[in-house]
Amino acid sequence: MKLQIDGDGCRLTVFVQGCARRCPGCQNPETQPMEGGRTIDTTAILQQMAENPILSGITFSGGEPFLQPAPLASLARAVHQRGLDVWSYSGFTLEELAQRAPS
Repeated sequence: MKLQIDGDGCRLTVFVQGCARRCPGCQNPETQPMEGGRTIDTTAILQQMAENPILSGITFSGGEPFLQPAPLASLARAVHQRGLDVWSYSGFTLEELAQRAPS
């Protein structure tokens, strides 16, 4: 049995598709291919969260969430506006993320 924890409290976890990093011991190797998965509008995710009042937040997992920064940043802002927290798991180091940030 594999225990998986996606953050503190009761959360909604969004698994994104696509990651070229191939980290050893990847938790979700089935999400590595850039093709596949399914498209879900961020509005639908927020609606799903609204229907579950016990949620304490949302977790972005993967694949690699930081390959889809714009929609996830928008979703994170909306989640914060609802008073909930946001976690994100990434294979990037903090230094790599800083290099990827827009100037």
